[in-house]
Amino acid sequence: MSGSAGAPAGRLARVRDRLAELELDGLLLCHLPNIRYLTGFTGSSAWLLVTEGAAIFATDGRYEQQAEAQLARDGGFELMVSRDDVLDALAQRVARDFADQGIGFEGRHLAFADWNRLSKEGRSIEWKATTDAVEPLRAVKDDDELAAIQKAAEIAAKALTEMLSLVEPGVREVDLAAELDFRMRRLGAEGSAFDTIVASGQRTALPHAEAGTRRLEEGDLLLCDLGARWSGYCSDLTRTFVVGDPDPRQSDVSKPVLAAQREACEVLRA
Repeated sequence: MSGSAGAPAGRLARVRDRLAELELDGLLLCHLPNIRYLTGFTGSSAWLLVTEGAAIFATDGRYEQQAEAQLARDGGFELMVSRDDVLDALAQRVARDFADQGIGFEGRHLAFADWNRLSKEGRSIEWKATTDAVEPLRAVKDDDELAAIQKAAEIAAKALTEMLSLVEPGVREVDLAAELDFRMRRLGAEGSAFDTIVASGQRTALPHAEAGTRRLEEGDLLLCDLGARWSGYCSDLTRTFVVGDPDPRQSDVSKPVLAAQREACEVLRA
């Protein structure tokens, strides 16, 4: 899903099948992850209108060349570039070419101000709010997606392995977190999947601790929770270590956690 490879054309066909299920003539998408899934576009300004016979991709002038390079070549996309206001231009186009048709929009993601503009410009359109119009298609990953997730996981794991050589008493949590972020980027990640968590001592009990200025001490538990983002997909890796040698209690409390994990893995099914 990165670069000029675009997204597999079959994804757009499945969205068109969804139109019939939802009793729609078209679907207007504004949620960027859904748009990237269908087009391959990675920019921050985009709208996508999918109908049975058209796929109109709208963006602003900053992204004209990027869109030309990234849109799936076999997707049949019409690129619409606005030098002024993208939504106004698209709304006028929809009102002109799709009057009296039922067009869905992403109810969870469309801003109220944008909805007001759309409905005002497209009074002849029968607008219908949808929920999870594309998300069910994304729930089951195709081979390209699985490969991207695997790569994101490998990057995070390697960054963690590299960082562990720096763990010793006196090192600050925030410095280890910065090392993890840096190493993931150096290994090819687009960025961190979420704010990297490094917590030590009693702070490891916090479910979503922020890396702080606390310095590691001998015998501390050290929690690392990190993820890499690669080609739009994310990994999530959590590991707990001991600074130095574990004491008997630390060894004991790890055993039921490991047993629970193993039992969960044994019952996993597609």
